[in-house]
Amino acid sequence: MLEMLDRNSADGQLAADLAHPREQYRAFDFGLATGESSASNLKLAVNRLIAGHRSLDGPEIEFCHDLSGGELRPVLQVPVLGIVRELLTNACRHSKSMRILVGIGRDDTHVYIQVQDWGVGFNCTALSPKQRGLKGVRELVQSLGGIVDIDSRPGNGTCIAIEIPVVEEHRQAGGVARDKD
Repeated sequence: MLEMLDRNSADGQLAADLAHPREQYRAFDFGLATGESSASNLKLAVNRLIAGHRSLDGPEIEFCHDLSGGELRPVLQVPVLGIVRELLTNACRHSKSMRILVGIGRDDTHVYIQVQDWGVGFNCTALSPKQRGLKGVRELVQSLGGIVDIDSRPGNGTCIAIEIPVVEEHRQAGGVARDKD
């Protein structure tokens, strides 16, 4: 069923897809109840996502998390899962790395996401239009008032670090979305 939904979802439309009921269903299928706010639900959902990639004979995936800073608002849980899914899928498909690190952390003001591989890397300054998944992640993170830092060079792997504000007041105060230099 998930494969069929993946084929029906247009690349580069991650932000729009996450607002769509189909994406809510996909999040629910991974164990993330969109009406509840629980760090354990998000950890379970990411673990299920990772298990799916491991079952495809992919690279070793390590998941580190520290969500002790408090529960994420339900409106952030689904986008965080979607971001992790897209970045992990990209790393498994394109990096040729034998190892991938997925990290999610939280403090009083931000949720942090990091996906790192030790694979082939790519030229960050020359992103092609074909790399719509990364474009969709960037657009989604920016729509949430966050920042994206992509560190990659051919032959040196890739590390993508994301910061998203979790405090509602930050978004209401007119926080500016930008790429981290």
